[in-house]
Amino acid sequence: MQITTEAHGKKKEFLPVREEDHIDIQLTCYDQNLIIDSYNSSRSKRVQQRDPLHPAHPMIPLRNMPHDISSTTEGFEDSSEDELREKREKMKKSRMVFANCYMCQVDPSVQHLHTLGNGADIEKLKKRRRTEQIIDKFHEKLNLKISNFVENVPESTLKSENIREIKKGGTFYTLKCLKTVRRAEYGDHCLSQHTNSVDLLNEMVLRCPNWERGCPFVDSRVRVKTGKLRFHVFTSTLTHEPLPDYNREQRESSKWNLENLPLWVYESLVTYLPSSALYNLSLTNKKMRHMAFMGCPGRCYVEPVWKSDTFGSWMQDGFVWKISSTEAPPALEWNIPSQLSQHISKCSYFDAVTYEEKSVAILPPFLDEELRAFFKVSARHEDVQRYLLNLQDR
Repeated sequence: MQITTEAHGKKKEFLPVREEDHIDIQLTCYDQNLIIDSYNSSRSKRVQQRDPLHPAHPMIPLRNMPHDISSTTEGFEDSSEDELREKREKMKKSRMVFANCYMCQVDPSVQHLHTLGNGADIEKLKKRRRTEQIIDKFHEKLNLKISNFVENVPESTLKSENIREIKKGGTFYTLKCLKTVRRAEYGDHCLSQHTNSVDLLNEMVLRCPNWERGCPFVDSRVRVKTGKLRFHVFTSTLTHEPLPDYNREQRESSKWNLENLPLWVYESLVTYLPSSALYNLSLTNKKMRHMAFMGCPGRCYVEPVWKSDTFGSWMQDGFVWKISSTEAPPALEWNIPSQLSQHISKCSYFDAVTYEEKSVAILPPFLDEELRAFFKVSARHEDVQRYLLNLQDR
């Protein structure tokens, strides 16, 4: 499972994923934090994880490489500075004797004697190609450096210079899902986390065409029938909340609580709760984790644990018992975004363009009048053909 995101720059700060924001903003902030975290690894580690389809930047998140012999810069320095430092070293080695000739910098095609001068003045004469990155008001307000729209790029597409030329700047980063699920839950995972959620994100959050100018209006072309979708940062999963505004009644205290219920109660809950709810229960405390595994062994799976023996060699260290964070996809309903149509006609961020030139008629006057008279009445297919033939004879 891959999600390709277009980046317009980097920032050395992590953005908070707020629940009150729309689902597309939450996912964008989470993806941006993953991209920033990948640059906190050493450059050699990132270079080793590149492949022919991702020659510019490896897939995110990066693989754990304990035998990385390079000096780590995690949490201290952005490893992109290593790349700039390496480019400067290559430039020093490739400099020739007459590299400071200012005539070569002004017009290298003209035949001349190499003239050396002051190095400070020569730096001013060098032609530097600068690509301005203009950030719209929407991304500037939220401090977003990546696009909030889902880019559908095939996995076999080379994520390299050709993509940057097509998009006129920016870099594509491919994010991996990395979720382990049971075979019986693989279909539900693909539908709930990818097909019916991320792939339809541009339809779930339908923004005003003037969103780049700062318009906050949001409508939806497809939404869940009941409740809403929530994004959990800790598990990085989308969860359906059926009753988001339900107020639970406070009752009198009882000796029974969620931790000291009989085992048969947990076995009965398995038939009603999805795996994602059981997974969240297992994260509550140690006792709930033990009861979740004891009461629902049929919802668990076994995963091998590997450890590195030597460089490039791995051996099995044991097994671990886990619960997947998967749930069935919610029912969706499609509707016409009528509120968006009404909003566009009176949007305050709309910048109308007025043309002072006089409009020119496309059709001749006699043809325009006859077409209007013809379409006022209903006509059959034969009448339309006969009418067009008469126009050709003229």
